[in-house]
Amino acid sequence: MATLVVKNSKDDSFSPNPSDEKKRRKTEKRLEKEYARVRANFEEVRQAFTYVENAGSRDDIHFRLLQLEKTTHRVRTGGLFAHGAKLHRRLLRSLQKSSIE
Repeated sequence: MATLVVKNSKDDSFSPNPSDEKKRRKTEKRLEKEYARVRANFEEVRQAFTYVENAGSRDDIHFRLLQLEKTTHRVRTGGLFAHGAKLHRRLLRSLQKSSIE
């Protein structure tokens, strides 16, 4: 399917179709929402890191590092119903791709 491109009379650059601009604004809004959601999950990562950092010589550091790894993995990839940072990455790429075209 081809995209209609409208010639801008002020200069020689092309402006995208209005529906493409609407799609871009929607993607930007979703990107900001996902960014805020991922940033909110950073507190869990900070807590897990503090748990590792506060380990003493007689504490099981392996277990604490495993918990940190599980927490960062969940924030990065999401859970059963969430997308985690994957969705943010996908939205960012589509936004960058649309700005190149």
